[in-house]
Amino acid sequence: MDSGLNTKEMLLEILCNESPLTGKQIWFRLKRQYGRSVSYQAVHKMLKKMICSQIVLKENSSYMVSLD
Repeated sequence: MDSGLNTKEMLLEILCNESPLTGKQIWFRLKRQYGRSVSYQAVHKMLKKMICSQIVLKENSSYMVSLD
């Protein structure tokens, strides 16, 4: 079930629809909703990049889209 979105876009869509979520919850939804076989480590790496770019915020162990 490829929707034509890249992994970053899928992560953003997941977080826009439901947040805050933990990394594991995001990884599980990525696999379930998009059928994307991506490692848990790859999801964390992408989330870290998105935090550095101020697209995503991390609070405790949960992630959410930055509203700024």
